[in-house]
Amino acid sequence: MATPQRRVTVAEALAQFRARYGRLLEWVVGALMVLLFVEVTAGAQTIAFDPLANMTLGDPAVALHATASSGLTVTFESTTPSVCRIVNRKVAKVSAIGLGECEVVARQAGDGTYTAASAVQSFIVRAATDVTIVNARALSRTSTVVGESYDVSVQVSAVAPGTGVPTGTVTISDGTGIPGTCTATLTDGVGSCSLTSTSAGFKTITATYGGDPGFGPVTATLKHRVR
Repeated sequence: MATPQRRVTVAEALAQFRARYGRLLEWVVGALMVLLFVEVTAGAQTIAFDPLANMTLGDPAVALHATASSGLTVTFESTTPSVCRIVNRKVAKVSAIGLGECEVVARQAGDGTYTAASAVQSFIVRAATDVTIVNARALSRTSTVVGESYDVSVQVSAVAPGTGVPTGTVTISDGTGIPGTCTATLTDGVGSCSLTSTSAGFKTITATYGGDPGFGPVTATLKHRVR
């Protein structure tokens, strides 16, 4: 006749479980407490990322400046790789390789003391332009008298891969200030204005296009004699 098995009480079962798995439980609980402590006590950090000015395609790469309040190292990433890329040599720089909006993210991954943080700066990469003083040949071969006005005509055009017609104004100067300065408003990329030089000598006529939202600035010069 079989001997009936004695039922194990709940207290006995718990005691047996602790005896077998007590150390493992202590380790798991301890690890969880450490993770919880790190998560709760990790401090926030912020990133100060210097703004970036618009660039013109073909411009030299521009240095990036960002610092984390934690003092930890900041890395940079372009989220628009078809427009700009990050060049990491001694100093991280952004290089324009296409037209459009460039977005750069400054990141700090965090550590056991600080949580991760990021900051974003964006700018426009504009098409390069060329400015031509249309009547440069005539101005360089002739002269005017002091106080006599003379017209300067300019044309601004896009440089490939840019397309379209630049807008805005071109400032034209003989280097002596007012009245030796005038402003040509572009219509279909072409404009003109009249200069009046108030002193004799060879003048450096400078035509400066300041750019517009889609096209970058450019300058052209020539010599003109005032007698």
